[in-house]
Amino acid sequence: MRALKCSSRFLPSLADLRLMGHRKSVRPVAWGRPQTLRVGAPSVLVTSTAWVFIVLAMVLGPLAVVRGAQLGSVAWLVLGLMVSVALLVSAVGTLRRLDWARRGLIGLLLAAVGFNLVALLLLHQQVFAVMAHALVGGLLAWVVHGLMAAVVRQEFS
Repeated sequence: MRALKCSSRFLPSLADLRLMGHRKSVRPVAWGRPQTLRVGAPSVLVTSTAWVFIVLAMVLGPLAVVRGAQLGSVAWLVLGLMVSVALLVSAVGTLRRLDWARRGLIGLLLAAVGFNLVALLLLHQQVFAVMAHALVGGLLAWVVHGLMAAVVRQEFS
């Protein structure tokens, strides 16, 4: 604490005025309440990621309705809306720096990564099947080319 001395005769009551420093008074935390510690400035990564997923969730909701109507499937409609709402809630919570929302967003992102890996595996299987057919076709074309060679035609004359 610093003391302020007043040399003015017009303000004699200010002679004993004590000024607090730039620190605020520390109050004890009540039991049962979580204590939040803020260290540093909010990161740009968290803020931009949260805003991107908020916009994505706002776009995904109407797309889920349209896709469900195109397919005529209530299950796709409900699933799309549930993912959209979960994404929106976790993104807004992440923007507010809530830990459960960050964990939820991580879970949704890991589920999306898993979904993409399964889709890639299925695509790989499909491409492998197409390539197998292409290899068989190539082998058959090579046999046809061989049967049309002059040496082979001479055998049949």
